[in-house]
Amino acid sequence: MWLSDVLMPIIIELSRNAILLIMLSMLYNLTNVNPNTSIQKKFVTGLVLGMITVLLMMTSWKVQEGLIFDMRSVVLVVSGVFFGGIPTVVAAVIALLYRVFVVSSFGVYAGVLTIISTSTLGLCWHHVRKLFNFKRRYVEYYFLGLFAHILTVLSFLAIPCPQAFTSIGNTAVPFLGIFPIITMGVALMVHNQKDRLISNNRLNEQKALLQASIDAPKSMEIFALNLNYQYLSFNHFHQKSMWNYYK
Repeated sequence: MWLSDVLMPIIIELSRNAILLIMLSMLYNLTNVNPNTSIQKKFVTGLVLGMITVLLMMTSWKVQEGLIFDMRSVVLVVSGVFFGGIPTVVAAVIALLYRVFVVSSFGVYAGVLTIISTSTLGLCWHHVRKLFNFKRRYVEYYFLGLFAHILTVLSFLAIPCPQAFTSIGNTAVPFLGIFPIITMGVALMVHNQKDRLISNNRLNEQKALLQASIDAPKSMEIFALNLNYQYLSFNHFHQKSMWNYYK
């Protein structure tokens, strides 16, 4: 009876948050944007992440006016791990401004602590991970989510009693059971995207180096063909020769 009356509505509402967050992560995986290439891109990434946290808070589960539960913690901890200081700080400031000035004051301290603690954990994760020596990527990101949401649940102690313990009791299962798995999934998607971007950058650098190498000789034709006599690569001297001889 308790499960159906209290826990199930929370899980249903937070599932909407989860679906939205996973869809946004999949959308990021379809892009070729590397947010770590310049200060401007880092700042823009922070603005986008901040808007995502606000969107999640706007579609949150509300216990009562001013007391909301959502997945901003997932966004902020993953941002800290993968995007670094500038995007995470910008996103956290946007989330704090929305939580303090738009959402009502009840539970505001818990909301502020959640934002600060999960952002800090993400930014410090490269130090924390050294203490555990994780062997598998998915295990590491599961524990990242678990630690982040232990901090989130502890932040609920800032809610006035006895509502604090009621909130912890009502939300401990989704926050400690479901949220770490969602954090793991989002982190894996972002990790794979960053790996793909790094691989593409390295491949482009290698192509540029190879092209520069074969273009260096000014009196030697260099070219490569496949089994169907189609060009794989050629230097400028060969290109010029072919133009001169065959147009």
